[in-house]
Amino acid sequence: MAEVKRLNYFNSQFLEENDFIDEQKYHRYMRHLHNRELHSWGIVSGLEVTQIATQKLSISSGVAIDKNGHEIVLPSNQERELSNLGREVDVWITIQYAETKDEADRRQVGAVDNYIRTTERPNLIATKDFPPNDGSVIVLAQIRLDANANISNIDSSKRKFASAKIATGAVKAEQLAPEVSSQITAATEFIKNYDLGKQVVTSSITFNERSIVEGSQSSAPIAVPDLTFQPRLILVGGLSRWILSAQESYSGSIFGFVNNKKPPRNLQCFCSGTIKTSATSWLPITEEGPFLCKVTYQDRPVNKQSTLIVDISNISAQGMTVELRRNIAPNSNPIDSFQIQLWLLCLG
Repeated sequence: MAEVKRLNYFNSQFLEENDFIDEQKYHRYMRHLHNRELHSWGIVSGLEVTQIATQKLSISSGVAIDKNGHEIVLPSNQERELSNLGREVDVWITIQYAETKDEADRRQVGAVDNYIRTTERPNLIATKDFPPNDGSVIVLAQIRLDANANISNIDSSKRKFASAKIATGAVKAEQLAPEVSSQITAATEFIKNYDLGKQVVTSSITFNERSIVEGSQSSAPIAVPDLTFQPRLILVGGLSRWILSAQESYSGSIFGFVNNKKPPRNLQCFCSGTIKTSATSWLPITEEGPFLCKVTYQDRPVNKQSTLIVDISNISAQGMTVELRRNIAPNSNPIDSFQIQLWLLCLG
């Protein structure tokens, strides 16, 4: 870290070009230092990605901070056409700090031809290449293009938001109520020695009724590749959707964790869903146990009940394997239409 110096003006001082440059450098350096040391990089506000046509996106105005503390400012909504990026591919929308010179700011003074302003105009990038996760670019969305090069899905789960950092030792147990401090102590013991800097968010892992292999009650194993490190903790988040009789649609949330630090692994999942108990009523349920996800669907009026379990295995730096198992209740039929969608946050 460089020694900090600022300009010291006095009467009769003769100012040169470098003095004005150093004045700007000082304020920019201190601002970027503040952003780096007191905040994590990511999205500050806005920068939402929405579909406005079959092959066109809109990115809303907003602000982000990159790993160097640069403020990335998008002052107005921008549109991007994705028709030339291929078919059945994933496209990443990212934003990156950049500087440019505008011709409107060009001046000629005597023999000198130069620009009187530098514009901090970010680059909005649509790419098929997996973006780095180091804060040099900020991911806004992952887009899926179908066989016709049309937008079929916008996944905003990869967005990382900037936040304030808490300095080491800034929060102490004696500053909190006893019951709160005991809870924090327990949580601290649980996450101790995990490197939160090593993190990968997987792409969406989706199962539905078509995932079941014909002649069996399970799906084909899905490989989740290239984690680049051995995960110690995996946080699981997701959604469960299903359609019961009379085309009634329901959904529930999923949360779980996998403690992979020491064998045997401790898998725990909590799923909030519903059971249909009559033609007009349903009740909330919760499932928990040693799996990534377990959801029970029941439609009593038409005698349909299925329990769906998502298992995880072969966890390593090269990836992992997930698989769906379906259990049909005795003397019952499977639910016709369902979808389980999971995202895994892998921490080193």
